[in-house]
Amino acid sequence: MFKNIDSQWIKALEIGSIKHLGEYRQTLTHQRIIANFWKINLSDKKILNIPEGFLAVKPKKWRKFAFPKIISLFFDDNNSIFK
Repeated sequence: MFKNIDSQWIKALEIGSIKHLGEYRQTLTHQRIIANFWKINLSDKKILNIPEGFLAVKPKKWRKFAFPKIISLFFDDNNSIFK
């Protein structure tokens, strides 16, 4: 399912379930973007050690950050699953 994932952080997650939320497409003047989004539920509610260079942000504060259009479309369509 997750091809080419070699990050120890990802491998260490105790995954409870995985659900494919959909594929989104965006056409730019010089390229086509195809993005797949997944919802991953962890089997344990423990606090994750966020890797250096990453920032954990609660879903209600996502709107304060700039995202590419394709990700904003996904958030708009799936707003209810992040509450």
